[in-house]
Amino acid sequence: MLRRSNQRGLSLIELIVAFTILLILTSMAVPLARSKVRSQKERELRYALREMRSAIDKYKDYRKVRKDIAAIKALMPKVYHDIVYRALRLHGSLGLSNEMPFSAQIVESFMTSLADGPTEIHKVTVARQVLREYQAVDGLFPSGHLLTLREKALQKYAAVLELEIGNQ
Repeated sequence: MLRRSNQRGLSLIELIVAFTILLILTSMAVPLARSKVRSQKERELRYALREMRSAIDKYKDYRKVRKDIAAIKALMPKVYHDIVYRALRLHGSLGLSNEMPFSAQIVESFMTSLADGPTEIHKVTVARQVLREYQAVDGLFPSGHLLTLREKALQKYAAVLELEIGNQ
């Protein structure tokens, strides 16, 4: 049996074991954190769906909630795919086998993106609805263009600037 002499510190084997334990704990924590973030996003999506249902019932007008419905239809296939993919990964090689439903569900997630019209059409619908809320500018540059804003500010405060510069 080996005995330790009056050495301080850890042996190489003790360091490797400690590092391995730390690596295992870290490899468990990262997927859990990702899962927590995804589940929060899924909760928010469910909440948005409930809000849309109540809005449709309240207004009885599809056009008022069209943008939200199109956004949900565009996001749902990705959410479905991500949930199934995560479940498949958790089950490892068993998840790929015919004993689990995940392979079929992955295919279903792709079909979901086509079932109610291609996802790209829903994205275009959302884009059109969002762009209706904005107006085009008259000039060459957008309204947030810094040089244009600077010129407008100089014109607006020209008298104040003349007084300030003239007093120096």
